[in-house]
Amino acid sequence: MGLFSRKAPRSPEAPPAPVDTPREERVSLRDPGLSEDDPRQLLYLFCESMGVSFVLSADLPVETLLATAARTAPILTQSTHQRLGFHRLDADSSVFWTAIEGDGSSAVIVFCGPESNSSTTTKAIAMPFGAVGAPYSSDMIFRGSTEPSVRALIESAHVVPAWTEPAFARLRGVDGGFPTLPVTTRRAVSSWERLQPELYKRTFVDFEGDPMDVFAGLWDGAPLLIATVGQSTDGDLRPYEWVARIDGTSLLWLEPGVAATTPVPRETTPARLVEQAQGFVDSITRAYRDQVESLGAESVDSAAPRSLWDALETAPAPTAVPARPVPRPAPGRFHFTERFRELLPSDQVTFEALDRLARSLRTARGNGFEHSWRSQSDRPLLPSTVTVKSAVVDEPSGRFVTVGHLTHENWGMPPAHDLGAIDGRNAFTFPEAGHPGGLRYPTGRVYAGSSVTGATSVIDATLDVGSVDYHAATETIAVLGFLGSSTGAIHLYDRSGRRRLATVLEGYSGGEPLRFSGDGRWLLVSGSRSTRLVEVATGRTLEIEVGNAGWWPGANSTLLVVEHRDGAAVPRLYDVNAAEFVGDFAPLQADVVVNPEFPYFWFPAVSPDGSEMLTLSPAGVDAAHQHEHGSGHHLFLTDLSDGRTRLVHDVFADDAHLLERDVREVRWTAPDSSGLDPAPSVLAALRDPVTEHEYLAAGRWGEENEQFVIALLNQAIEDAQTGADPSALVPDILAALAAAASDEEVWARQSEWLTGLAAATAAAVVNGSVVGRSAEAWRRIGAAVRAAADRRVDGIDPVSAAWID
Repeated sequence: MGLFSRKAPRSPEAPPAPVDTPREERVSLRDPGLSEDDPRQLLYLFCESMGVSFVLSADLPVETLLATAARTAPILTQSTHQRLGFHRLDADSSVFWTAIEGDGSSAVIVFCGPESNSSTTTKAIAMPFGAVGAPYSSDMIFRGSTEPSVRALIESAHVVPAWTEPAFARLRGVDGGFPTLPVTTRRAVSSWERLQPELYKRTFVDFEGDPMDVFAGLWDGAPLLIATVGQSTDGDLRPYEWVARIDGTSLLWLEPGVAATTPVPRETTPARLVEQAQGFVDSITRAYRDQVESLGAESVDSAAPRSLWDALETAPAPTAVPARPVPRPAPGRFHFTERFRELLPSDQVTFEALDRLARSLRTARGNGFEHSWRSQSDRPLLPSTVTVKSAVVDEPSGRFVTVGHLTHENWGMPPAHDLGAIDGRNAFTFPEAGHPGGLRYPTGRVYAGSSVTGATSVIDATLDVGSVDYHAATETIAVLGFLGSSTGAIHLYDRSGRRRLATVLEGYSGGEPLRFSGDGRWLLVSGSRSTRLVEVATGRTLEIEVGNAGWWPGANSTLLVVEHRDGAAVPRLYDVNAAEFVGDFAPLQADVVVNPEFPYFWFPAVSPDGSEMLTLSPAGVDAAHQHEHGSGHHLFLTDLSDGRTRLVHDVFADDAHLLERDVREVRWTAPDSSGLDPAPSVLAALRDPVTEHEYLAAGRWGEENEQFVIALLNQAIEDAQTGADPSALVPDILAALAAAASDEEVWARQSEWLTGLAAATAAAVVNGSVVGRSAEAWRRIGAAVRAAADRRVDGIDPVSAAWID
């Protein structure tokens, strides 16, 4: 009979024969309907498509069965792995085979194609398989049809790599990887949830009681335990370096997921794998907690002497960019700061109407109701995200210093609130009308920037500054700030950004300009009735009973004073050492209406060559307007050779005269050559500096900065929730936090929220919920909060956040 012939049934008349074990009726294999990349589907296709397949099976581990197969049919050891655990016989390219295990049984199945050499397969495989005794069984599959027991084994089995058995070691590829899970791993995950052909999942609970899914599967031919630890949209795994520090653990980017992985040992068991996975979970949680605590322990370093300007003019890394980039100012010959007054009829003044006006101003001029810094040609020098009350720029170096604060645009509030911050409506009128949340009387903080790099940062928010100046040759910043009542103070910043008090001044109204002499040795504070000269080196002060003065560049120790007499404004030269007027110029002749009740021109600023003078005046509106609305200051330019004085810019921004300019300060862009060489009589008249005052206490402006901390952090939280980058807010957050936390009462109110926020964001950074620049922003904020909690607010450095990478 041929090898593949069925036995003929015995005739009923034949004598009885010995009874063999009855054979079951043959059944067809069922198509599992899986992906072609699933080894179980490939197993079905081989069984169904090949003419005949030989099966050696037993209720034994596949390792034992493979060893038997190697001894019985050694030709199988001379094979080449094709894919997914299926091998081709070297002696016959039409013969394929694989090993499977399932439900306590295992098998080696040899598939013979139509072109196979039947003589070889019979002698080398079929006959040896048939000769193996118990507990082994030899069966055949004919085009997908076989005994039910064989079908049951095939449909419950998984393909296993044969080369784990030493006799088949040569089948392993040069890469050494597994095409399917090793049988020991497959057995170990038999009770886990199967997700894919080679991927299983089980949920574990870490030592803190939190669940974590652990996956067991193949990656690049290696059996691994895998647990997701975060996400990365760009493959940057640096935020998860804490995972890689766990012994035996590596990082894997699964785009966008980031996973921790650890190898599954070769000789694992179900119990050992569970133990390993539990330890894996606990090690991740422990490393995560350690990293959170480490990040939570990060604080700012003690402030070290360094150059403020180096920090702004030099990027810390080639890829660093400014956190809040600014354009290069192009001020022209002079520049000024101003705001617009609204003159709506009282019955039309609503929040909505004011907001429409603010938006129209912003559209037309680049700024709304906030104070803005503008060029000679009336163009904005900084964007509408910041309000600027005082500003100075050194064009050769590109350095500039301003006084102001962020506008409500930074936290998505209507621009009408910028008007309310100036005139107090945010405190009462707007909230009563259903529009709360605007800044209430915000303090002026000091900003510094470099137009060369575009980097800028607040450098101090602990003062309420009204005027600023910068002396380029000595790299010194001077500010005049409000302390309370009618008291002010002059502070100086050196090139490192360190601040010192020069002196306290009584009789300060809040609007007086502060100006360096050309040589940088003196500061001038001009009042309406008197002028004070302050020695930079010592803080000693000379008060002159002559007001409305500015430096005169044409002669040393001389001031230019605009004196108002008999309805005229007359520029005069005043010799400080002689204490007398030494020359007059022609009275000012304005080209617009001058209200005789207010014929004043204030705060003279003389051009570096001494030929022109800039002043501020209510001129430009008539008495009727003045009586009904009051008046802002308007900018005038005077030719000192003949007194001709012209209005530089239109008084109103609109034809309806509802928006009137109010210029706060003006200055020439180029420095002058003024100076003061005091005579002995002047030196004798100098008063010692005042360096003690109750209003100088730390935390003086803590409550005013508290509102900034809350508003800015809430916006940063919203940014984090929407995936936006809060880096532009961080310098102001740090500065406001340092100022607010200096007030013990403010810190007592906000410390629980702030420290909780720092802990929560530290966890978000570690677990990858917050990544990239946002993560670095929150790390800076968290470090500053911890410095505040340690009562080391002096170490909080907002300039360190001027750049992002």
